[in-house]
Amino acid sequence: MSKTLLMPDRCEYCDGAQFVEKTVEKMHRHKGRYYLFRKVPVIVCRSCGERYWSGPVLRQITHQIEESRETQENLTVPVLQLGA
Repeated sequence: MSKTLLMPDRCEYCDGAQFVEKTVEKMHRHKGRYYLFRKVPVIVCRSCGERYWSGPVLRQITHQIEESRETQENLTVPVLQLGA
């Protein structure tokens, strides 16, 4: 796991105090386009599941989007409207 992840003292949403480091998939929007990243390190509140992303991880995601010319895979995603 990345050493750049710092555990928060308290969750800002539920006031929980227990966190766990995980690697997850993250959908990231950049300039109107969506990108799926796999194996992204994150801190997760054990009480409510709120995710805390480190600045270096988010900068790496943005850098990778801006510098990459090819993707590893393209996905088709269904789009639905709630209540329709």
